[in-house]
Amino acid sequence: MHTVTIKGKEVPVKWGMWANREYATRKGLNGTMEFLEFLQVPGVLMDCFPEMVLLGIEYAAMKSGEKVEATESDILLWVDENGMLEDGSKSKDLLNYILSGGKELNLTEPIDNGEKKTIA
Repeated sequence: MHTVTIKGKEVPVKWGMWANREYATRKGLNGTMEFLEFLQVPGVLMDCFPEMVLLGIEYAAMKSGEKVEATESDILLWVDENGMLEDGSKSKDLLNYILSGGKELNLTEPIDNGEKKTIA
């Protein structure tokens, strides 16, 4: 699970199968596969990212029983303050978490001696 900072408070963001299906339903898409195809359309991902984060906040709040109020503007401000989706930024890490279906990615790259190292 990841967090975003909304009005000075760390707010959990959860993503998984429920969030995939719920997002697809809200967008009028026919299930998770159509949702994944939808994300391949140029420009859609950048436009949808704030909505996806809000849904992830809703999912985490549903799981914890907490009430969290956040707006798209809150999410966009957090993105602006956390790397604008640049490689290695918190916002890019959150995007990768969502796109992976809620799994933490363990990215590796080969090094000279054939071993692999984890990219932070």
